[in-house]
Amino acid sequence: MRILLVEDEPLTARMINNGLTTNGIEVDWSEDREQAISFLSYDHYDAIILALKSGLTVLKILRQQGVKAPILLLIHRNTIQDRLTALENGADDVLVRPFSFEELLARLNALTRRVSGSWIGNYEYNGLSYVPKARILSFGGKCIRLSKKEGQLIELLLKHRERAVARETILNHIWGPGEAVPNSADALVKQLRQKVACLSRVILISTVRGVGYRLNINNQEKADQS
Repeated sequence: MRILLVEDEPLTARMINNGLTTNGIEVDWSEDREQAISFLSYDHYDAIILALKSGLTVLKILRQQGVKAPILLLIHRNTIQDRLTALENGADDVLVRPFSFEELLARLNALTRRVSGSWIGNYEYNGLSYVPKARILSFGGKCIRLSKKEGQLIELLLKHRERAVARETILNHIWGPGEAVPNSADALVKQLRQKVACLSRVILISTVRGVGYRLNINNQEKADQS
């Protein structure tokens, strides 16, 4: 899971960030609206935790700009009207301060499970298309069917789009505790590379030394082949 945390109180932000990362969740932290919009302009998140004092205003702006990721809004007042206003303006869930981290994590997990069917849909990236429900990967008129784990891996790579995905992230995302061995991620990437090669040589799953793997599409080579 990859989360964007928008919080201008450093102590609260560190508490949430440390708790989420301890639970295997990747977090990008933004301190204000402008930085959050910048993050959202070039990256994809499974959910947003919006905790600014001006959270309701920022919520409206994000939805007006077409942000589709589920948003958990943290508010200070526990009134029915405040909660209704937040939900009516695009929040997917509301959590009242002060809160326990355990409740925040539980709500976040429930939120991503509940809304995943409505926002994930098909993945599209530079002509590469993946349909999760059918586990069909297609490019240039060709298509292949992936195994469950191969599908989980391509989803993870597509979500990050040209950014390196750590081996640890792959292991935590695809395998349960104790299921994976040290080379599980490398072996799965090798499998996926072999299948992707059947679609096109321009689809690259590159090794980022000391980090993990990154998905790229070599547009220049694609142009040369056309």
